[in-house]
Amino acid sequence: MLRRRLLQHLALPLAWGLVSPAHGLKLRSSLLPYMPDEAEQHRCTWMAFVADAGIWSQHQIPAVQANLALIASTIANYEPVNILVSAADWAVAEGLLLAQQHAFEIQLIECQVDDFWLRDTGPVFVRHTHGQGSPGSQGISAVDFNFNGWGNKQRHHFDAQVAKFIAQREGVPLIDTELVLEGGCFEVDGAGTAILTKSCVLNDNRNPGWTAADVEAELERLLGVVKVIWLEGVAGRDITDGHTDFYARFVRPGEVLVSRDNYRSSYDYQVTRENIAILSAATDAFGKQLIVTVLDTPDVINEAY
Repeated sequence: MLRRRLLQHLALPLAWGLVSPAHGLKLRSSLLPYMPDEAEQHRCTWMAFVADAGIWSQHQIPAVQANLALIASTIANYEPVNILVSAADWAVAEGLLLAQQHAFEIQLIECQVDDFWLRDTGPVFVRHTHGQGSPGSQGISAVDFNFNGWGNKQRHHFDAQVAKFIAQREGVPLIDTELVLEGGCFEVDGAGTAILTKSCVLNDNRNPGWTAADVEAELERLLGVVKVIWLEGVAGRDITDGHTDFYARFVRPGEVLVSRDNYRSSYDYQVTRENIAILSAATDAFGKQLIVTVLDTPDVINEAY
């Protein structure tokens, strides 16, 4: 559970044709929805405020809540923030978040949730260029990727409903799929390229019987992805089975940051080096070599906390 352990240590678009003349590569049809690059301008940020005693120890909960409030308050200096809050946490969230002044509104929305990883549980918003399907009045739809508690490792009855709840709240149509993913297990550049890990996506605890080709075809339909770069990842060592967002992130189309784990006892030590090699040799949807910047992680991780 590397992401959760990190918080504990902290105490805490485009219409293309089907073929690129230059490369002969299949590019996204202008009739398909597409997921924009995350750096593109957006209307607000969605978060969840919860620190459940079944997941966090009692002495961690106040620090987790304080850090969630700090993140929300910082974002609210730049854009509005919508926060899902269970009834049991409402008073704490109100005290931490609404007593301060922010440049933009922080809106608390009552919704029962199990955990706060909204990147994984929430809907993935996609845009439509020619009204394909039945997009909402904003030309936007939302994809529900059937969150199942990271392969049924954690209770998720309420989190499984979050994508639908947010889509209804925003008044946008929900696109269904049988594919089971979390938002953190794929990275897209908004221009047809995605990075995924086999250890997470092609795992029987999520998608039994699915092949890489099956996943690629479905992601083209849902997100406008036409080029998938597969990392191996590592299954069964953390709750995510090796999410892509722990290893690599697009900073803009064609440019990737990738982590290099320097803690020799880490199971990711060799995996991250393999990731660097794969991404350094990879090309994007246009056939262009990726620009790869390596970020080194700490040499030693204190696991005694």
